[in-house]
Amino acid sequence: MFDYSIKDYAAKYYKEEAPVARAARAFKMVHPEKAKIAILGCHGFTGYPGELARPAKDLYEAGFDVFVPRYPGHGTSGEDFIKTDRHMWLGAATDCCKDLQKEYDKVYIIGHSMGGLIASIIATEEKLDRAVLFAPAFALLGPIWATPIIKIFRKKIKTKWTPNTEFPAYYEGPKDVDQAIGNDYWAYNYPREANELRKLKNEAKKIIKNMDCNVLTFIGSKDEAVTPEACTIVARANQGISISRYLEGATHLIQYDICEESREEAITLCVKWFQEEKIKVE
Repeated sequence: MFDYSIKDYAAKYYKEEAPVARAARAFKMVHPEKAKIAILGCHGFTGYPGELARPAKDLYEAGFDVFVPRYPGHGTSGEDFIKTDRHMWLGAATDCCKDLQKEYDKVYIIGHSMGGLIASIIATEEKLDRAVLFAPAFALLGPIWATPIIKIFRKKIKTKWTPNTEFPAYYEGPKDVDQAIGNDYWAYNYPREANELRKLKNEAKKIIKNMDCNVLTFIGSKDEAVTPEACTIVARANQGISISRYLEGATHLIQYDICEESREEAITLCVKWFQEEKIKVE
C-alpha cells in the first residue's frame, strides 16, 4: 500500500551515514488517477513517517493523495540526529509542500507534536486552507527551558525508556521496529536538539500570528509532553476557523494510541475535516 519511491527531501540538507529504518522511510499513497488534493504529513521530534501511517491510510481511502516525507537525522541513528537542526527539519517538509503545490489543485497538511509546529508554519507561509494538528508542541512539559545551558555540557543523556507493544503499528515492517529506533532516539535526551525544538516552538508562535487557515487541533487528557494550552495558542493566533478537541484517555500518540475510542474519534474527525473542503474543490 505504501509507495517508498517518494523523493528523499532529507538528502538535500544532510548526508546521513546510517541506513533508514524500514518504518522510518518516507512514503506516499497516490491513486491510479491522481487526486485533486494532496495531504502532506509532518511527523514529530525523533519520530518517523510510519507514525502517520494510520491517518495516511484513512485519508487515502477517502480519496486524497498523501505524502509523508522524513526529516534529516530521523530514523537513522543518534549520530546522524545530532548533526541536524530545525532549519533542516522544516526545510525538508517545506520543500515537499512546494513540490505538491505545483502538482495539485490544493494541498492540506497534518502534523503531530513537533510536526504540528512545522505544519503550522507551512500552513501560514504557504497559505494553505486546512490543517489538522495532533498534540502540536506549542506548550511543552518538562525543563526544555534549560536546554540552552545543558547542551553546552552534554551531547546526550541516557534516560529510562522501554518499548510498549500495546500501541498499534499501522506501518509496514517488523513490529519490533520501535525497539531498534528507540534504542538510538528515545533512550536518550539530546539537549542541543531539544533546544532546536524550543527555538522552533518560539518561532512558530510568532509566525502563526499571520495564520489564516481552518485548523482542527487535538490534545489528549493523558498527554505527558504537551499541555492543553497548545490548543489555546493556536486558536488565539489563527485568523481562520479553529476547533479544538480534548480527547479523554488519549496520550501524546493520538493517531496510533492505545485508547481505541479516542484514536478512532480523532481519525474520523480528521478525515471529515478535510472532506468538508474536498467537496467544494470537486
